[in-house]
Amino acid sequence: MKTNHKISALQILLAGLCGLVLAIHRQKSTSGTEMFLVALAAAVVLVLAALGTEKTRKKLQLKAAEPDKISFALIAAAGFLFLLSAVCFLLQQDLSMSLRMITAAFCAFSGVAALLRLPLRDSGKTAAVYSLIPIFALSFYLLLFYRSNGDNPYLSTFGYEMAVLLVTLLSLYAAVAGRFEKPHPRFRVAMCSIGLCLLVQEGCSALLMPQQIFNIPGFSLATIVLLMASGLLLCYGIAYPSMQEIFEEEPNEEPTEKD
Repeated sequence: MKTNHKISALQILLAGLCGLVLAIHRQKSTSGTEMFLVALAAAVVLVLAALGTEKTRKKLQLKAAEPDKISFALIAAAGFLFLLSAVCFLLQQDLSMSLRMITAAFCAFSGVAALLRLPLRDSGKTAAVYSLIPIFALSFYLLLFYRSNGDNPYLSTFGYEMAVLLVTLLSLYAAVAGRFEKPHPRFRVAMCSIGLCLLVQEGCSALLMPQQIFNIPGFSLATIVLLMASGLLLCYGIAYPSMQEIFEEEPNEEPTEKD
């Protein structure tokens, strides 16, 4: 395994371990403030790890990892999970038919867009546009989730999930932002790591305390599948940056004076 891939694998592993710790702590904790502080501590650890690993990459003069079979496998798996989440939303009974259809359509478009990135080798402007579609899908679901819980005066009963969705949305944006502007690798890796940590936490929490998680209005198995698909894209964002980070601009040559 290449050094670059080893560093990315360690970042993904650290994010997963932090997410597991948060899930176990959440199961035992009853204090919302304590949960927030532990989550904040995990975020600080992941940010410091991102800064350290990116400094190591620069010190070793490692070239950014280009897309390969593993990266395409991550995109393909995310695409199929988005399609599966579309089916799950269609079967979700606590939503009206119109909302089920719209949410499923967003997820289906995300799945198709992810699969369409494969023949393009995830490069170019078209692939960059395709990479934005999951952000729109998650944005719509975030609005739908808030609508389902907006009348609930007890923020503690759904606030953690709201935070997970918001951070995931920001992390997906960080993962693709470099395709449209000057890349910021430290910001990208830090945000993707924090988002992946919370997604692992949410998946583990759904296994450890399913009644508490799935009793939240608007939250269901379809949501977990949607978040799993987003998590795979965040893994991709950690290990494989945008093409702007891969192909660095050549330094401008100083103009020579004419005789």
